[in-house]
Amino acid sequence: MRISLSKERDISSEAYVIKIRPLLREAFLKEYPDAKIRLLEDPPGPPAMATFHVKLKGEEGLASPSLVRFAEAVQGIVSAIAQKEGVEDLENSLSSALPKLRVRLDGEKMAERHVDAASVEAALVSALSENRVGIAETGGKSPEAEEITVSIPRKYREDPSSVGAITVKSRL
Repeated sequence: MRISLSKERDISSEAYVIKIRPLLREAFLKEYPDAKIRLLEDPPGPPAMATFHVKLKGEEGLASPSLVRFAEAVQGIVSAIAQKEGVEDLENSLSSALPKLRVRLDGEKMAERHVDAASVEAALVSALSENRVGIAETGGKSPEAEEITVSIPRKYREDPSSVGAITVKSRL
């Protein structure tokens, strides 16, 4: 959807976006929880197509895991810049290139073990993603704090058979 703001208004385009973003998210995500909402201002003209655009393409024959690791490193740098500069609406297509994992739950076994689907989902998400757990004050040369993240090594996250080793707490 494209919205053109009138030239005669009391607030800047940026202030308008900051004000309307939470309202749009609240309205749309209730009805369409999988919707992706991005608000951006068209750049002033060619050749720019986005305020900040990074495109990575691997050389022919480059192993996919190598490209994924490189893309994730770039994403980490871009995310750090975005957080520092207050940038929102970041998008990356890396996740669409990764294999999908489909897990089929056995309701009977879950009931026997007093485990619910939400607990299984939380355990899987926690085990298969990088988790921010805190901030460490470096106290050294850099005055900025460092983010602390925890993740399982990639070779286990990419191996579907390792899902069976994930532990889920029961409700009891």
